[in-house]
Amino acid sequence: MKSSKEKTLSQGKKKQRILYIDDELLVRESLAKYLERSGYEVIQAETGERGIEIFRLRKPDAVLVDLRMPGMGGLEVLERVSGESPETPVVLISGVGMLQDAIEALRLGAWDFITKPIQDLVLLNHTLEKVCERANLIRENREYREYLEEEVKRRTVGLRKSVESLERMTEGTIDAFGRMAELRDPYTAGHQKRVGALAYRIGRIIGVGEEECKGIRVAGVLHDIGKIHIPSELLNKPGQLTDLEMNLVKTHPQGGYEVLKTIAYPWPVADVVLQHHEAYDGSGYPRKLKGDSISVFAKIVSISDAFIAMTRKRSYRDEHLSYQAMKTILSGASRKFDPEIVKVFLSNLAIYPVGSIVQLSNNAVGRVISANPALPLRPRIAIIVDEFGDKIEEKKEVDLQQTDSLYVKKPLSKFILKQILNE
Repeated sequence: MKSSKEKTLSQGKKKQRILYIDDELLVRESLAKYLERSGYEVIQAETGERGIEIFRLRKPDAVLVDLRMPGMGGLEVLERVSGESPETPVVLISGVGMLQDAIEALRLGAWDFITKPIQDLVLLNHTLEKVCERANLIRENREYREYLEEEVKRRTVGLRKSVESLERMTEGTIDAFGRMAELRDPYTAGHQKRVGALAYRIGRIIGVGEEECKGIRVAGVLHDIGKIHIPSELLNKPGQLTDLEMNLVKTHPQGGYEVLKTIAYPWPVADVVLQHHEAYDGSGYPRKLKGDSISVFAKIVSISDAFIAMTRKRSYRDEHLSYQAMKTILSGASRKFDPEIVKVFLSNLAIYPVGSIVQLSNNAVGRVISANPALPLRPRIAIIVDEFGDKIEEKKEVDLQQTDSLYVKKPLSKFILKQILNE
């Protein structure tokens, strides 16, 4: 019986062609059969030299190559393929204990690496899917950009429409670049756009001009683009990273800078991406900049990134409530973040956002239905459970701005609310 993927392919979707180079016959044939069952067309080669010949003849969509082989090894194959076709993904297979080799491979242009022996075939399939998807995004954007550039050269009439199309294409490219980093880490889906939107809002509040705030938003959307060079298994590792792994993750601001530095944005986007993990007290990375040495744009993106990250679930921790995230930011204000930007941030964002659950000083529990910008600690509340622990059947609201006898005692998670309601 055909799998859903095989059915889709049989209905006309082009199979992705994978060139698999490995000198171990049994391993190669076993993985090739698995990939073919998963819907790929697999071409096998037993040596690096033969693999390069096939690569030039068959033009595969991706190359999967063993790092250590007699004769031409995986790194040389990587250099040849990357030199001839930079848009073709190369995934290295390295043995356990060869992390340094894998890091070198990533530095030379590998799109990902997988440790050998491969025990999780689903991870292999996922890795190939994502590198092929990323390659398609890059190829589509390049082709579309080339098409628009040619149209602009050819046509002088309708220049205004061409420029507008180019702007839309640029916006699409920015969003596509942002999605590339998120493909590496499913827990950060939508994170880039949320950071960009929040950074734009903070910029406007502190008086940055409209045009410059567009640049802040773009930098926010692209701030983690450097993670495309970080192995997905590190980004999704549930436990604590080793020092070596953490040092590799910390290369992503520099990696993002290298990706963006040659793009002629009207704003210093590449510099903001490079600096977004710098700290106000100089304890950040990669250059340990301090105070005013960090650009205002980067300071805004940094605090936005921290807040959005804390309020979203990650592989290694649950999400924080907004109130808890703000407390964390406030506790580190004099160390990590610019205190002036922290003041603006805390005074203009709702400490208890609409929809959040809170317990009042009389032990009643309610849901925030509207915030009060002038008095952020005193929102309007719809009572769910009264002070005696009984569920409220009829609508009852309390405006904390209008009473001195009640105040928010603490925020509650939705899990705690379900326990209170016995759901």
